[in-house]
Amino acid sequence: MLRRDTRSRYSFQSFCLTYTCPSKNDSTTIGSILEGQYLYSLSFNFSLYITFPMKAQILPTVPTFTHDIIASLYKYDLLIDQSILKEILALPRETLLEDLKKALKDLTENQEIHKVYREKRDYSTRPFFTPAMHTLMLLGELEASECFEEIHAFNLFDRELEDNYLLEFGVDEIWYIYYNILNEALIPRYFEVLKEQDSNEYARSTVSKTLVAYLQKHPEKRVEFIGEFRKVFEFYLEHSDSVTSADTAFMGFMLSYLVDCKAIELKDVIKAVHDKEIIDTWIMGSWKDVEKYLEEPERQQIPLNIFDFYTQATKTWHGYKVEKVGRNAPCPCGYGKKYKQCHGKKV
Repeated sequence: MLRRDTRSRYSFQSFCLTYTCPSKNDSTTIGSILEGQYLYSLSFNFSLYITFPMKAQILPTVPTFTHDIIASLYKYDLLIDQSILKEILALPRETLLEDLKKALKDLTENQEIHKVYREKRDYSTRPFFTPAMHTLMLLGELEASECFEEIHAFNLFDRELEDNYLLEFGVDEIWYIYYNILNEALIPRYFEVLKEQDSNEYARSTVSKTLVAYLQKHPEKRVEFIGEFRKVFEFYLEHSDSVTSADTAFMGFMLSYLVDCKAIELKDVIKAVHDKEIIDTWIMGSWKDVEKYLEEPERQQIPLNIFDFYTQATKTWHGYKVEKVGRNAPCPCGYGKKYKQCHGKKV
C-alpha cells in the first residue's frame, strides 16, 4: 500500500557501486560490468550507478521570442542564476506571458525536442533540460490565471515527455503553479477538471491537491469546497459502470489530500466508493485504514515560490548533489564556461 503520493525511485539497501565510464557511448564497458565481474553481486540488494562525464548540453532550435532572455530557459537547468529569473519577472507582463506561452507550445509541438527527450531518463548527468519547469514556475510566480488552459494542456499532453521534461521529481510539485494562479473565478473550472473522466489521473490529482491547499489557507471556504468534493465523489458513483483505472487512481490520490484536511464530512461518500470498489486501495488502503487516517492531525500543504523551490530542489534532488567542482572544470550550470569564470565567482 502506498501512503500519500510518495514515489520510491531509488533503493539504497546494502551498498552502492559507482563506476565512471570514459564515454557515454561505451556500451562494451557498461555491458562488461552488468554481465561480467560484478554479476555475482546482482543476487544481493544493491543499487548500481553508472555515471558519465558531463557534456555540454545540446540545445534544440529555440523559437524567436520578443524578449531574447527567454531563450536562456532552454540553456540552464535549476542551477540557473536567480538574477536571470528576476530579470525575466521584471519584463512587461503582456509580452512576457506571450513568450512563456510560446515556449510551452514549442515544448509540446517541437518534434526535434520530442525525438531527443522522449526516451531521455538519465538523472545522473547534468546539465538537465528544464525549460518546461522554468516556464511553468515563472507563470506561477506571475500568478498568471489567464494562462490556466495552456498550463493545464501541457500537464495533459504527453505523460512520458512530461516526466522527462520535469525529471519526474518535478511532476509532484506542479501544484505550486496551479495554486499560485488560482483565483475566485477559476474555482469552478478546477472542480470541473476533477470530473474529466479517464483523463490523466496525475493532472486531476494535482488540481485536487491544489484545491485542498487553497481550502486550508481559506477555511471560510470549507462548506463550499466540501460540498464540491462531495459532488465529485457522487459523479463517479453515478458513473461507476464506466470508471477506469485512471479514475480509481485519481480518487485514491484525491482522498489522500482530503485526509490531510480531515474531511470527515465526506465519510459517507468515501465509504460508498470503497463499497463500490471504484477507488484504488493501493494508495490509501481499505475503508478501515482511511477511517484511521481521518483521525490524524491535519497536514498543511505549503507551496513554495520559484526561488525557494529551486534552492530546495538543487540541494535534494538526485543528480544535483554533485562533488566539489574544480575551479578550471566546466561549470555544472552547462553554460560552457569554466567554473571559476561562472558560478564559481560567488564561491
